[in-house]
Amino acid sequence: MPDEKEGISLKFLIGGVLHALSEAKRLGDMESAKLYELYKKEKILTSFTVPAFTISDTELELRFSIVGPPEGKNKEGETPDIKVDISPESLKGLEAHHVSLLKLKISSVNLRVFEESES
Repeated sequence: MPDEKEGISLKFLIGGVLHALSEAKRLGDMESAKLYELYKKEKILTSFTVPAFTISDTELELRFSIVGPPEGKNKEGETPDIKVDISPESLKGLEAHHVSLLKLKISSVNLRVFEESES
């Protein structure tokens, strides 16, 4: 974890949230696959539907203060990386107009993985 005094990258923060959601979905899918195999083996369960979960729309509000861009130069054409502070202690001491709010609405996209049958 980066030094809190330096802040963290906003890209890193949002990427971490997206990674956590995708990992939660993957773990849910893995559990559903295990249950599918169990339901196939147990005759009494074969008439039931296998529990499967989806993460539909996720809404998230991030409050932060902008610390600033990193020191040094970026490669030509590269978007500068914004550093932010999300620690409750530092946000608590700021005036409201110094705290930024980013609202994210993350919607799932269904992509199926399948193998084409040989014909």
